[in-house]
Amino acid sequence: NESVIEELLRLKERARRERGQIAVFFIDDNLAINIKRTKALLREIIAAGAQLPWVAQISANLLRDEELVDLIAESGGKWVFIGMESIDPKNMADVNKNFSKPSEYGTVLARLAQRNVYAITSFIFGMDNDTAGVAERTVSEINSWPPGLLVFGQLTPFPATPLYDRLAK
Repeated sequence: NESVIEELLRLKERARRERGQIAVFFIDDNLAINIKRTKALLREIIAAGAQLPWVAQISANLLRDEELVDLIAESGGKWVFIGMESIDPKNMADVNKNFSKPSEYGTVLARLAQRNVYAITSFIFGMDNDTAGVAERTVSEINSWPPGLLVFGQLTPFPATPLYDRLAK
């Protein structure tokens, strides 16, 4: 934590000295995977006055933790990238993300937005359990959420994959 705080303070001082703006992207597959450690880091950022606008990738299920979301906002967090993948629980099970509950996405995003932290959400179309109308159902769900940035990806099925076989019929 100490080296992160030192780096943030140096960046903050440089921005002040050069009258510029700096934002930080914590490159980590899931910054909050160890919630206890992440909370400690965020508390230290706050205590040291090292807040800068930052973005990180965090799983939606971890954002159920109100204290974590408060610390994200207080420490300068402005954006959270969330790989939501699908609004279909069956697809989530297929990609080993049973811990992520599509029924909770709206609540999690509202919790962030209440603290002026916005989500960059990512969805994948073309998963094995997708059915006709998946894009329309996803967009309908998204329209009920607070503003954010959306990223969509499309899987292109290769011959001999289950989805390709279904589509070819």
